Amino acid sequence: MRRSLVSALVACFLLTLAGGSRGKDDTGPTGDPLLDTDTGATPRPGVLIYYGHGGVGPEGIEGSMTHLESSAWLEGAGLTVSHTSTWPPSFDSYRLVILPAPGTHDSGVELDALERADLLGVMNAGGTVVVEAEPGSILNDDVLNALIWDLGGSMYTTGEAINGPAIPWGDHELTSEVTSIGLDVSTSVERGEETCLLVTEDECVAVAAAAGAGWLVLLGDGNLLSDVSRWSDGGFDNTRFLSLLAQLY
Repeated sequence: MRRSLVSALVACFLLTLAGGSRGKDDTGPTGDPLLDTDTGATPRPGVLIYYGHGGVGPEGIEGSMTHLESSAWLEGAGLTVSHTSTWPPSFDSYRLVILPAPGTHDSGVELDALERADLLGVMNAGGTVVVEAEPGSILNDDVLNALIWDLGGSMYTTGEAINGPAIPWGDHELTSEVTSIGLDVSTSVERGEETCLLVTEDECVAVAAAAGAGWLVLLGDGNLLSDVSRWSDGGFDNTRFLSLLAQLY
């Protein structure tokens, strides 16, 4: 059963802006912040790629932004991936939630208070919520930016189209040992009061806001996490970045 409205609203107020340090052990999830240290179990083995609310589904946009390869890669890393347009009854199993360009196919659909509370609960528990944007007329910026602000971030998309590749802006646990990231056409992202993760020559294309014990991340390119084999073949570290967002290191 979904939590009551009262519980949901209380969860909204529990959002705190405090990020913790995560392990960087390259052997895998031994540095997992979501690991149950008493039992050794991983209570949040799930990844949700949710494309309801007008988001981009497995069909992608002209064959891109499908997330089929990223889903397969995450499953190969031992996680359970749900790629769906149906809002789950519980978010207790999710460590990573990806929202591919919400509002693209329906500009009037926004998340309600209960749904926002579910996402806040993931981040409060140490997980990551990633919102993927796209440049120009493809994306409804108003829907996406409103979602980011409702979740406590101050960053926003501009709609301006720019090209990659991108590099880390500075030292950050979500870009640890990342050297370069492959992009298709991205939108630039204004960081507000948050931390820029990735930049092209002169524009920020990814921003992270500390949220509870986890992260809220805005990406300017919906293909950054999608066609991971193409980026790996090109010598880019997109797979490493994906694994950091999933907190596998």
